[in-house]
Amino acid sequence: MVSVKLNPLFLNEGLNSIELQKKQTQQKSQLKTNGLALSHNALLSNYNANHLKANFLPFKGFSAFGSDSELPEFNVIHYTGVKLKDVGGISEIKDIIKNRVIEYMKHPEKFAEQGAKIPKGILLYGPPGTGKTLLAKAIAGEAELPLISVSGSDFAQKYLGDGPKAVKALFVKAREVVTDTPAHKVIVLIDEFDSLAGARGKDNEHNEDRKVLNQFLREMDGTTDNKGIIFLAATNRLEDLDAAAIRPGRFDYTLKIPNPSRNKQARTEILAIHSLDKKFKSEEDKKKVLEEGAKITRGLSGAQLAEVMNRAANFAALRDEPKYITTNDIFESKIELLAGPKVFSDLPKWDKENTVAHECGHALVGQVLSDFAKNPWEKPHQNSIISLDERDKFLGAVFTDEGENPHMSFNSMLAEAAVCYGSYNIERARLGGTNLDGVSEDLKVATEIITDGVTALGLGPNTKQVCAKANDYAKSAVTQEVSKDIKQISDSASLIAKKIIDFHREFIEEYVGLYKEVAGKGGNNFSGEEYKKLLDDWYKKTGKDKELPTLKKEIEKIQQSAKTEFNSDNNEVVKTTK
Repeated sequence: MVSVKLNPLFLNEGLNSIELQKKQTQQKSQLKTNGLALSHNALLSNYNANHLKANFLPFKGFSAFGSDSELPEFNVIHYTGVKLKDVGGISEIKDIIKNRVIEYMKHPEKFAEQGAKIPKGILLYGPPGTGKTLLAKAIAGEAELPLISVSGSDFAQKYLGDGPKAVKALFVKAREVVTDTPAHKVIVLIDEFDSLAGARGKDNEHNEDRKVLNQFLREMDGTTDNKGIIFLAATNRLEDLDAAAIRPGRFDYTLKIPNPSRNKQARTEILAIHSLDKKFKSEEDKKKVLEEGAKITRGLSGAQLAEVMNRAANFAALRDEPKYITTNDIFESKIELLAGPKVFSDLPKWDKENTVAHECGHALVGQVLSDFAKNPWEKPHQNSIISLDERDKFLGAVFTDEGENPHMSFNSMLAEAAVCYGSYNIERARLGGTNLDGVSEDLKVATEIITDGVTALGLGPNTKQVCAKANDYAKSAVTQEVSKDIKQISDSASLIAKKIIDFHREFIEEYVGLYKEVAGKGGNNFSGEEYKKLLDDWYKKTGKDKELPTLKKEIEKIQQSAKTEFNSDNNEVVKTTK
């Protein structure tokens, strides 16, 4: 077979018709010289097809490989250097893998006596950054087996036009490694598996994608012996996978790798793994820092937790003293990861103070309503970190997590909206009855929370159990009730925020005074616990703690009023929900 090498310029963007004609003429001559002849239309067709591939293919003729004998090379990692102990936060998953997979690889005779078969494939799925690829490497390292790692997207992009041939080459390489390895086994990791095994029959499906998947399934089930090849596939999008590709017999285990965002113990384990080579004041202090770090990093993935520890070490290395990681380094790392580094501006003093008060309004309303809640399901999200430093994405912020309540009830919906309205009410109190444009996002979020509760969660006192979001019929049936509920709950939430703000005006001004003009030393970050202590100390110092029962009764009255159902015809109260 004659290989024709295309001039790379022929694939550049922006060729006009004259240049294209010249390139086609040159290409024809080259083809004839090599003993090949193509019609003008065929050549133009090939140009159009290859023009689209220009960003992906290392061309050698009209094939990525040039000939059937030229197959892609796949790298073999003979030892990954990663063990299961290097993966934290998924102890249950590791137990399954250790007992049912690795044990079989090391001692197959135990399972053979019972007629058990080794899994042909294991599918790992979960959100990005949860450690799926790391776990796959750990499985290979723990089993002391070689690993061939590929990306599913390669078959659709890197080997565009030759995806099926590349799949065949992958299996050929795996069988070679099985033959050459003393254990006669190899692990093949296919990352981004959804790029290779996406569901067939979709409108956006490409013929090339279907060919690649069909070839993969043929190879897995083919007559050629695949004994000793264990497949690991990783994806963020389980719902997009072809059902035939992941059925038992191909992928026998489907394991969810969870985000540690709602598992404090998991976050502690992950932070500990990534702190092994880091410096702390002492082992006892290290334990406290990691414990506090696990509290305030709720919501982060495993990859983000690793980066938090890395940035914390950078902060410790760059300052004069202390030369070890502190709790504030963890705070600062999380905030910088999510919102960017600190920036310094020439905002006037009143503007900076207003920002501090704005954030205090959020944190204060959330803390008070959490303290007043009779039941866990009535609580808003709890304060995690209050940051008063300017950053790329904000002038100040309050980070929260689910705390004791990961759900939404009527009172927690009302409380979440009130927290948003805290900034609106404190600005109007401090700025003579007006507010600044910085509250716009808070108002939007509050309205979205209430709207979702009323139209989808059955929390509206007038819309009740009707899900207005279900369809147009449901929406039209309760249009007036939806409007009434949104306005009623919004007014009540804002009134609750105003009551709390008015009660705590002196505390807010004291808190504004805590802001330090010189940022960068950690003095402008407060944990939720530190903030609560500031508030409790203020209560005792001023004697305001004795007045809290009165404030609580006033808020409970507003909460009850917000639940009141009105007659849609004459606005008369007809019932109060419990």
